[in-house]
Amino acid sequence: MELPWPSRLLFDRKPEVVQTCEAFQRSLELGCHLHRAVHFPGGLRKLGLEPEWPHPLRHAVTSRSSVLEVLDILDLESFQGNLEGVVPASHRAVDVLDLAEERGLLQRDEAQGYAKRWLSGEVMTDDDSATPLALQRAVLLRASLYQKRAAAKALAELSGLYLCELRPLDTRSDRAQLCASKLPFSALWGQEDGLFVGGAGSGKGLHVDQRPESNVGKQWQGRKLFAAWPIDQSGSWEECYGELFAEPLEAKHLKALEESTQLILLEPGDLFIFNGQMPHTALCLAGDLNVTSYEGFLSLHPEHLRQFQSVCNQFLGPWQPLAEEWKQELHGQLCELQEAWHTSQKLLSQDGDRPLPGLDERLIAAFVVLEEGAQCCVTTEEGGEGDEGELHGEEEPAAPALKRRKTKKGRVPGPGSAVRSSPWKGTEQV
Repeated sequence: MELPWPSRLLFDRKPEVVQTCEAFQRSLELGCHLHRAVHFPGGLRKLGLEPEWPHPLRHAVTSRSSVLEVLDILDLESFQGNLEGVVPASHRAVDVLDLAEERGLLQRDEAQGYAKRWLSGEVMTDDDSATPLALQRAVLLRASLYQKRAAAKALAELSGLYLCELRPLDTRSDRAQLCASKLPFSALWGQEDGLFVGGAGSGKGLHVDQRPESNVGKQWQGRKLFAAWPIDQSGSWEECYGELFAEPLEAKHLKALEESTQLILLEPGDLFIFNGQMPHTALCLAGDLNVTSYEGFLSLHPEHLRQFQSVCNQFLGPWQPLAEEWKQELHGQLCELQEAWHTSQKLLSQDGDRPLPGLDERLIAAFVVLEEGAQCCVTTEEGGEGDEGELHGEEEPAAPALKRRKTKKGRVPGPGSAVRSSPWKGTEQV
C-alpha cells in the first residue's frame, strides 16, 4: 500500500528497534528518549498486554468504520473524551465543539455561554458549591460527547474526525492493559490517557506535550504513521504547528518531514516510546479503525529528570503552582518507589532469591538531580534574570485549574508488594 508520506524517509529516520521484552525494559529504564524514539514490533503480545476496555467500547471500535458511527452506538453518558477534526483547506486540527460554536451552529443559552467561559479559564472558581445549578448543568452538557457529536454533524466540511482521550466516566483502570503493571520498577508511571480513535486521514496535529515526560504508545488496532523532530530546535516544522500531515501534502509539510529525525510505521500490536517534548504528529492510515492509547512515564535517566525540572521552571504566572505540584509529585513518587523497592528486596532475600541490583543507585542519583534543580531554581529567582521561556502546551489547555493529561499520582507498587520474577522478564505483584 502506498503511504501518504515519502516511503524513503522511513529507512533513514528509523528509531531504535528492539525485539524482546528484556531489551524494551532496558531501553525504558536506562535509555534516554530525548532524541530518539524506540519501536517494539509486536510488543503488546510479547509483553502480555490485553485491551481490557469496557465491552460496549470494544464492540464499537471493532465493528464500526468511522468515529461518528462509534459515537452513534456508544452510551455517551458513560464516556468522556475530546473530539477534533481537520479543516481541509488549511490542514489545521481544530476542536470540533469550539469551531461549531464560533460559527453559531449550536444553539446555546446564557448559562451555556458562561460555561464556555468558565471552562476556558475566563471565569475561575475553586468552590463548586458556589456554581449555580444551571451553570453546573451547562458545564456538564458542554463537556459531554453528546454536544461534541452534534458539533461534528453540524460541521459537514470537516475531515479526519479524531476521538482523543476516550475513557469511561468510571475511571477505574484495568491494569491488564498497563505497562506499569508489567514493569513497575522501571520508571515513575503517570496517567493512562484513554483511547485515541480515528479513521484514515485523521490523527493528531503537530504539537508538543504539556507535561515534560515520555510516553509508551500502544497500537491496539489499525496502522499509523508517527513523526518527531528534535527538542528545542527550530525548523520548518514550526510553520506546520497544529497541522495534520494528511494528503494532499503541501511543500511545507514535505520540507518538515525531510527535517524530521524519527519516522515510524506502526502496525497493530506495536509498542513505541517517545518523549513528549519532541514536536510530534501522527496520521492514521487506511484499513481498520485506528485505536491507540498512551501511558505517561518519567524515566530515572538523569537527563530526563533534568528536562522535567527545567521545563517546570519555565512555567509562568498562574501555571507556576501547577509546575510546583508536578515537582512535589515527582519527589513523592521517588520516595514511594524507594520504599517499595527496599521492601521487595527484603522479601526476595527471605525467599532465597537474589536481590535485584541497580535501582537503589539510580534513585539516589535522581534525588541528587532534584536537589540540583531546586538550587538552580532558587538562584534564578533571587537573581531576577530567569529564563521567561514559554508555556509548553498541547494546544494550550483551557486553564491551570483544569489540569489535562498525566497529572494524577503515578502508579508504583505499594510497600507490601513483592517481585516474584526478574523485571527483565516482566514482573508480577503478589
